[in-house]
Amino acid sequence: LEDIDIKESFMLDCSAIYMQGGCVENGFLYIPQGYASAGFILFNVIDLNNKKLVRQVDLLGNGIQWEPEGCFYYGGQVMVTAGTNIWRFRVKKNVNS
Repeated sequence: LEDIDIKESFMLDCSAIYMQGGCVENGFLYIPQGYASAGFILFNVIDLNNKKLVRQVDLLGNGIQWEPEGCFYYGGQVMVTAGTNIWRFRVKKNVNS
């Protein structure tokens, strides 16, 4: 892809450094961020329609040490890949809670 292919963009009220491997479902971008030696591992939920971060979970603070690499949506759940593992996250209907 090239810059000319960008249809729309917006700024978040947070840093996007080390975000990678997100997936989109029902108007929300689910995207992990960081790694242990960077000092943070976060799981972000971004509302694409309202263009804002609606949820950020501190995975490192909850004891998770693995580095998230990719993400996909399957069977009503967000799956995050890390090394040889796949981690499952339940998606709440109200992501603001």
